[in-house]
Amino acid sequence: MRQKSDRGKFALMLGAGASISSGTKPTSKIMEELLGAGGKGIPGSSVEHRFDTLWQELSDQRRGNMLDPYLDVTPSRGYGKLGSSWTRGIWTWW
Repeated sequence: MRQKSDRGKFALMLGAGASISSGTKPTSKIMEELLGAGGKGIPGSSVEHRFDTLWQELSDQRRGNMLDPYLDVTPSRGYGKLGSSWTRGIWTWW
């Protein structure tokens, strides 16, 4: 990647692993914990379905308050390198 591409910019697809390396729990675990805290009585056939129901019932403020403890982490070193490569124009946004 350090060589100049003759096709232009690269596209980066970032998965959950970047957040997990920073200490964030997997989405499925966050959903389960939030359902345990505020959605015990919500019926549904799956965690995803029950979580969608819970999320639709909450205000944006309440959603943020519930997510804050999960997202208050220090980004891993890789995020700094990613940001640096972004500002150098290596990546494109779709």
